Amino acid sequence: MLLEEGKDEGRDLVVAHLTDPHVFVPRALTLSALSDKRLLGGVNALLFRRRKYRREVLEAAFDALGRIRPDHLVITGDITTLGARAELEVFGELLAKLPLGPGQVTLVPGNHDAYLTSLVKARYVQELLGPYMTSDPPFEGEAWPRVRIRGDLAIIACNTARPSGPFLALGTLGKGQLERLEELLGDPRVAGRFRLLALHHPPQSGAGHWHNRLTDARALGRVLVRQGAELVLHGHLHRDLEGTMEGPDEAIPVRGAASASSLDEGEGRRGAFWLYKISGRKLVGLERWTYESGSFAPGAR
Repeated sequence: MLLEEGKDEGRDLVVAHLTDPHVFVPRALTLSALSDKRLLGGVNALLFRRRKYRREVLEAAFDALGRIRPDHLVITGDITTLGARAELEVFGELLAKLPLGPGQVTLVPGNHDAYLTSLVKARYVQELLGPYMTSDPPFEGEAWPRVRIRGDLAIIACNTARPSGPFLALGTLGKGQLERLEELLGDPRVAGRFRLLALHHPPQSGAGHWHNRLTDARALGRVLVRQGAELVLHGHLHRDLEGTMEGPDEAIPVRGAASASSLDEGEGRRGAFWLYKISGRKLVGLERWTYESGSFAPGAR
């Protein structure tokens, strides 16, 4: 184990990574939702998704995280299935039960949380999850990326969520966010720390397929070649992924994770979250916690 449950690791930090919980609440299928893309998502959830993505699995993940008490929890999107308030309320209740305050949890949205432009800007998103998506002073503001400094750790949270057409799950950072990201990665207040970049879509060019890719992955790659980072975490593809991207001096580790609520028996797809142990500017350990027989425990599957 990276740490004993509840043990203080001193100056070393343990960061947990959880992604793609896909909370689904049937009452979210309102009449207004039946007239847009959420109809397709709702039918898919009713017929297929709720068999594979189960709330009891997600609750078991949060139970385990509550016992582990990581220093920080990073959640890389697709909190919901339909981007509905009822789904966010359920997830907010799970977050509230953790022995971690909003300053210890960083959340970025995914494409399911942004089915429509109206959902991206919905007031209830800020009301329910806003405290988990804020920047620290002096980086505060509405622009993404959001920045949080935790000792030797700098978390840079990017937003790739965007509305896209039926049967598409595209992500985009956009020119403004990429420019701000480059500035932040080179900012002396950030650059001297372990820079953890969090986003929903896989960042490598060619990752995923044409219908679910990050549209400006190449532009992001150019930013990282110039400025570097120590670790990139993502979700979206619902399986454990390990890769690298080119940095200015050495390769940057890139890791994706399975959905935290999944009962999928495919390789690397079973419900999981990861723990990363960081010492100074070095990643010194990692560990996969996997769902099995009603609870999460360390070990590969």
